[in-house]
Amino acid sequence: MTRLWLALTILALLAVTGYSTLAGNSHVEHETWNLEQTGDNVWTQCSNGMWRGRVYALALSPGYASDRALFAGTSGDGVFKSTDGGASWGAVNTGLANLDVRALALSPGYVSDQTIFAGTWGGGVFKSNDGGASWNAVDAGLTC
Repeated sequence: MTRLWLALTILALLAVTGYSTLAGNSHVEHETWNLEQTGDNVWTQCSNGMWRGRVYALALSPGYASDRALFAGTSGDGVFKSTDGGASWGAVNTGLANLDVRALALSPGYVSDQTIFAGTWGGGVFKSNDGGASWNAVDAGLTC
């Protein structure tokens, strides 16, 4: 589990900083991949429930080992949530006025407070207090 957590964390950091990764590579569009710990370090596709666009941000719950929750920020389709370690995904975009999500951050206390922040490309910052079920803009006072 530690190797999987490290691999996903590195992948998320690379995707957010704009480096070419399996999560945000122009040659691997429309798909998200998962590192399976089968002893052979085999990558398998895990984008069931996602469609078009690129994944620019990945965020794992601090309690991922038990809750298996992770989020993907996409280009044009908003935020997707998985509660089964990436086997299936569902859009969680109610109130998210800009669907070009480039950054995600979960509260260190996410397991109990369900707080997530989403940074969008040119459309502000949004906050969810209910695990992504609904979003509100929280960028008052931010200027370019």
